[in-house]
Amino acid sequence: MGGALLLEAVMALCYSFVIVATYLAGAHWSRAAGILAAGLLVLYPPYSSIFHFVATEALFSTFLIGWLLFTVATLRTPRLWHFALHGGFIALLVLTRPSGQMLLGFVLFPLLLPGLVWWRRSVAALLVLGVAQAVLFGWASYNSIRYDDFTVSRGSAAVVPLYRAFVVDRIVQPSNGPATAELARLVEQELLIQEPYTTYNIDLETFFSSGSTLMWADLVSLSDRVWGWESDYAQLREVGIEAVQAHLPFYLEETFWRSLELFAVHNLPPLVRVTEPPAPVYDEQGRRQARDGQPIPYSYAYWHNSRPNDRPAMTIAEDLVLRARLAAMFPELPQENGKARVYRLLQLLTRTHPPMLAYIVLGVAGALLVRFRDWLPLSFFAAVCLAVPLIGWLGAAPVPEHAIPIYPVLFLFGVLGGLHLAHRMLGKRYSAD
Repeated sequence: MGGALLLEAVMALCYSFVIVATYLAGAHWSRAAGILAAGLLVLYPPYSSIFHFVATEALFSTFLIGWLLFTVATLRTPRLWHFALHGGFIALLVLTRPSGQMLLGFVLFPLLLPGLVWWRRSVAALLVLGVAQAVLFGWASYNSIRYDDFTVSRGSAAVVPLYRAFVVDRIVQPSNGPATAELARLVEQELLIQEPYTTYNIDLETFFSSGSTLMWADLVSLSDRVWGWESDYAQLREVGIEAVQAHLPFYLEETFWRSLELFAVHNLPPLVRVTEPPAPVYDEQGRRQARDGQPIPYSYAYWHNSRPNDRPAMTIAEDLVLRARLAAMFPELPQENGKARVYRLLQLLTRTHPPMLAYIVLGVAGALLVRFRDWLPLSFFAAVCLAVPLIGWLGAAPVPEHAIPIYPVLFLFGVLGGLHLAHRMLGKRYSAD
């Protein structure tokens, strides 16, 4: 239905909506704030880049800015039914990206509104929480009926904090605790005797020190086979917790500096060259060569192929048919090869912006020192949005794509703080003169 052209049109409409909605939200304070925030967003290439590929980042950001605009409408004239819709927005964002569960902190937002009496604030908070939980409960029930798994998003226990500890920080070691020691024993008995581990001579030390995403994926499917689908990866979460506890100072230091770096420097995605997937390459011994720094070319049992009845989602023959169909669809995708000259121009344009950390500092300073209209609800909204990538980075690799979707909120927050600080400073100067 529409193919690549429809996809391009939808992404363009989403991007246009975000720009217009950012202006309209800022216009609640002043037209200047709306124009400046929207203009900065247009001139910031890292943000527009997320609308040039199909992923949850663009959709999450579009829904988030729509929610911001509705929040501004609530600030103008708060109504109890508004908060039921706020709960719906939160549920939609959680279903778009499970890390959006941090947005449930918005339940405290009604308590910050001066235009509501105390009992209305309490009812409003219950409406936010009740509607969000009802929608998510319905989705989990659907998963239970169809997949026999009552969950909003399966696998979070295998990701937080294990993925970060295993792949990024590489602090998962058998000596961390009993859960990790048991996992090491199972890896030795169940995984290292299988292909591709035997062919590539992978030992236990290499397995835990490599930081391989393919090996992490094998841990997830191993958990399903050994501890059962119904365990919901509780043992893997315990392994991740043991790693964090055993290396807590290092883990906290890495989290702080990596998060600070992502907000203190600009992150323009690399120049994209669209090419067909490369064919497998084999060495002199007939072994398939690994890519991207991986010690193995593929997992023993990829985790997406795991099912509760211990049967794979598809046979090898079905997998080959699917790969052939995907290869046939490749030429139909938009061939948006990046131009080196344009890329250098975008890099230059990006560097003219202050880092995102500057907008956060400006927003906080303006809110605390000037206390402009509705500063507290806006500050709280920005803080809740900021919690999404920050909490997510505790379990996953800190990457800019997790933070970029909330940039319109941070732009608006920083612009409002900066404008009000400038107005205060200029006002004092004029009065002194």
